Amino acid sequence: MKSSHPTKHPYLKYLCLGSILLFSFLQGLMNVYIGGTEALLQSMFHLRAPAFTELTATLMFSNGVGCIVFGTLIDRYGAGVISSICGVITTIGILLFTISHRFYDFAGSEWVIGFGVSVWYPAGMVVCKLHFDEKQLPFLAGVLIFSSYLGSACISVVIYLSNTYGLIDTDLTVLCVAVVATWLLFITAKYNGPIDTPHIQPTLKEDYRNQIRVMNNWIVAPMITAQTIASVFSYVFLPLLCIPYLVMLVSPTQAAIITSTCLIIYGVSGVILGKIYYRIFSPLGWMVFQLSISLFLCTLLFQLPNTMLSFGVIAALLFTSATLLGGNAAYTATYLANLFETKYTGTISGVYAWLFQFIISAITPLFGLALSYANPAGNYRLEDYEFTFQLMLGAFAISTLILIILHRVVKHYPTVIKINATK
Repeated sequence: MKSSHPTKHPYLKYLCLGSILLFSFLQGLMNVYIGGTEALLQSMFHLRAPAFTELTATLMFSNGVGCIVFGTLIDRYGAGVISSICGVITTIGILLFTISHRFYDFAGSEWVIGFGVSVWYPAGMVVCKLHFDEKQLPFLAGVLIFSSYLGSACISVVIYLSNTYGLIDTDLTVLCVAVVATWLLFITAKYNGPIDTPHIQPTLKEDYRNQIRVMNNWIVAPMITAQTIASVFSYVFLPLLCIPYLVMLVSPTQAAIITSTCLIIYGVSGVILGKIYYRIFSPLGWMVFQLSISLFLCTLLFQLPNTMLSFGVIAALLFTSATLLGGNAAYTATYLANLFETKYTGTISGVYAWLFQFIISAITPLFGLALSYANPAGNYRLEDYEFTFQLMLGAFAISTLILIILHRVVKHYPTVIKINATK
């Protein structure tokens, strides 16, 4: 039976959704916070490019650990209770970040922050399925992803504001967002209980075994892997490398406009393209189309002569890629959430999130290492970034190939799978 569904108070469901959207906004903000404050951290604490990719990877890895721990607990205790606890953990992590001075201090605080914000996606998917009709899920998945990338886009402004106001003011701003988000999660917690409370509650150990059963399904790992390695565009290229690369082609202001707009478009596209999820192609067909066109456009960005890469050309290529890849992320989220029984939404979303975070945390340092290998002196040139971005094109090619294979194997949209029947 469904629990704590606020049917008597219809506006409560929007408050519940709003609380989780603010939390996902905070996650997106923290996801690129290191990149946003890079200039100040570099001058104050003498950190170099590989350090920033390693700090970001630390946050992502701990995010994956948090998803293993909390994704299944959400199904058992509800998104409200677990996300409230995680809001407190995130706030503590941000406090630790503000008093950090050494690389290992920053790494420790990033670990705590990543562990805290880890539940934004599985908790968000549970809240959406709890309070809204299933046909709205592609649209709502897009809204959830959009709120995260809106936070990522907003933190891009920190690149300029931090030079004016200083690091401590920036830290306090982020801390205020964390406190408000945590407070909202607490006041809505009782309305975001478990989706399904069975008469016979399985043991917690059995709940965690369900994560293994989910992974035993042959389509899950390839789907998540394909989505993850293509996400270097939004998790590595845009927050960490896009601006320093683009300022060698266009002005710093234009580079910031392109980057922040790409992040917003990435989120908005899921909201818009979620409306055509079931139309024309199968979901996997849409994913293949979106990834293959993105691969072509990003290849053009790095193959066209520099004299042709004006602000308009770069913006057109990256904006279109962001649109297609953002829609792809929303489609993958919906596809996996609908693949298993509703009562396991937290588990499957948690599996998606932790596998995603582990893979992306392993990939991210490769970009910093490649950049350092291309130019050990540290004065990075245009050709150094172009050398590094070959990794991104390779990731797109691998993702596209995986989805083409899956599309040819899956002949129809999968029916709902029962976890206990998965061998």
